Amino acid sequence: MQQEKSAMGPYLAQLVPKLYRYRYDPDLKVQGVMRSIWQATTVSKKNVIEEYADAIFKELKLTLTDPQWRTRESSCLALADLLSAHCTNEVVEHFGELFEILYRVQDDIKESVRIAAGRALSSLIKITLRKCSSINGAKATQLLGMVLPVVVEKGVRSSVKANKILSLKLIMDVAKEAGSALQQHVNVMVPCLLDSLSEEESTLLNYLAARSSLDELEVLDSARVSMAHSSPMMTALRCVVPYVEKDVFNSELSDKLVEQLRCSVGVTTRTGCCQFIIDLCLQRQELLMSCRSSCDKMIRVLLSGLNDRNPVIKKQFASCLSYLLPFCSKKEVNRILDYIKQKLQSEQDEERVTVLHLLLFLSRNTEVPSELLTVIVPFIFLYKCQEVAKNDEAGKKRIEMWDELWSELVPDTSSAMRLYHKEMVEVALVTLNTSSVFAMKAQAAKVLASVAESGVLSDDVDCIEMLYDNLTNALCGRVWDGKEKLIEAIRALLFSAGKNLASKWDETTVETKFLPLWGQCKKKSEKYNGEAILCAAVFCEMTGCSKIAQQMMSYICDVINCSHSEQNCDDITSEEESENLKNYDYLMKIVPAIAHLLLLFRGAELFRCVEQVVALLKSDTFWKVKQAFIIELPHFIERCSSHIDFTALFVVVGSLLIENDVSQRRTFAQQCCIVLEYIIKRAQNKKCILSLYKHRDTVETLKKITVVKSSVVVESLDKLLKYE
Repeated sequence: MQQEKSAMGPYLAQLVPKLYRYRYDPDLKVQGVMRSIWQATTVSKKNVIEEYADAIFKELKLTLTDPQWRTRESSCLALADLLSAHCTNEVVEHFGELFEILYRVQDDIKESVRIAAGRALSSLIKITLRKCSSINGAKATQLLGMVLPVVVEKGVRSSVKANKILSLKLIMDVAKEAGSALQQHVNVMVPCLLDSLSEEESTLLNYLAARSSLDELEVLDSARVSMAHSSPMMTALRCVVPYVEKDVFNSELSDKLVEQLRCSVGVTTRTGCCQFIIDLCLQRQELLMSCRSSCDKMIRVLLSGLNDRNPVIKKQFASCLSYLLPFCSKKEVNRILDYIKQKLQSEQDEERVTVLHLLLFLSRNTEVPSELLTVIVPFIFLYKCQEVAKNDEAGKKRIEMWDELWSELVPDTSSAMRLYHKEMVEVALVTLNTSSVFAMKAQAAKVLASVAESGVLSDDVDCIEMLYDNLTNALCGRVWDGKEKLIEAIRALLFSAGKNLASKWDETTVETKFLPLWGQCKKKSEKYNGEAILCAAVFCEMTGCSKIAQQMMSYICDVINCSHSEQNCDDITSEEESENLKNYDYLMKIVPAIAHLLLLFRGAELFRCVEQVVALLKSDTFWKVKQAFIIELPHFIERCSSHIDFTALFVVVGSLLIENDVSQRRTFAQQCCIVLEYIIKRAQNKKCILSLYKHRDTVETLKKITVVKSSVVVESLDKLLKYE
């Protein structure tokens, strides 16, 4: 027996590999016989598998693709055990080929063979991960060079789902475990992981995307991007970031990133690519500073991507561009600045919103270049002044974003007015005179009104006159929605520097400058010409032209008398009642103008006008019309330069206070109380006549009212009556 075993020795190298495989034969009888032969053959020889491991591997590698399914299955099972316990250096050198072969066997027609191949592939993946650890140094780098191309090409891009899952998991695990061994291979891993962000998405998302509206699609894509950024693939990409080297980044990786930013079909791949670049900007500043040419290429692609139709991609590209900007060349910085300047001047909302997102990200993530502030601040303020309808939620959100950007870039509005008022005026005038969009003209007028109200132009009479002329020229033509903003801007200019203008204009010039406003007072739109009448009254007050003031007062009185005659008609129908309500709205707009015009009258003429005011407040006119006048009345009382009798005015306002307190209109009552305070203060300073001796009943009633008790009126009235 011993002699027979000795005689078999030269043939063991041929027998052992085959016997090793037959031990895993799917036929249990064959398996049992072969195990007995194996035991008898190797009983006197220790470490047989270790000795013949390379020969066994060669045998198994050949039989993995054998035509007989039993041979393929037994080869896979045998290989799984061989790799687990006896993986030699020679075996490791064939890992690349082995992955490719096992991927093919994973697609076998026989299910049991596929299961066996899956077991072998799992063993191969485990040993690969162990061998790729960073502690193995150059060997790990060499192994990754053999394995990764095959895993990406044949595994991740395989049509077999099991291959894709195992291969992608292998790449993610390698990213976490390989450490510095990844340095030469990030150009293979990064594009693969980025592509997988889109490929591993549920097909249901694409189904929903194809059937969604634009707003729904934006919400859906935002959710997809959020999920992708927290996915295992993105986690693996973050693990790769510290091991990106200059040579690899410049030679291959940057070009592949540019290609994926430009051409990738998947939304999550493109946004994932942006996130990877952002991670590089945050963690690898020195690398990017030394790779300016590569950064310039990415900047150009990101900039062109801002014109994409998908709003989520535009936001992500804008965010990425803001992080990458400090690492690109001056030429590319200027290109971005020119883009921002160009798009800010666009009349397309979509283009302005794109720049809005870019500027927001720039303000949050980097420092906005100082040379850009002079250009963008006027435009930001212009768009901040946009009027939004109550039910326009998207518009409200947009205004909030412009407000946020404004607060990010400027310390406060008053400082911005001092620093950039010239640029603001320039932008507003260009918009006012050249824009074909009426809403933009209204925004420009609001900008000019804000600049005027800030007081920065009050001493620059020439500039104020130029703005006045531009605004009055813009009044020509029909009335359009928002045109009243031009009137409001003119009124703001007059309040700010009307006195200075009056000192420059002679009487003829004043009348000439007034003509455009007078034309607007006669427009059919009551909402519009109400604003125009108030503005014309302010013009009269500021320029001190009593001739025009008489003309305006006469016009307003005619309107009020006409309105009274219509309201007092008998047999009013429902349509006429509705028309009366409109008339009340109109009167509420024009009666405040009286308070400004009264300042231009003197002596008997002023006394007559005050009597007309008293008659108006005594009449049965709708209470809101009276309230509108009462609100503006302190303006006249405080500035009146004539010493006249305000007794009748005091009594009628006091009566209104009593009446509105009884009617529970407390706000109106408080406003009446304020008027009384102004009259009493004037009387105490001996600037008017106030004789209340004959009106003690009214005074006593006033003292009992809560609104009056809480003011200084009671004490002041007692003093006045005492002196009388």
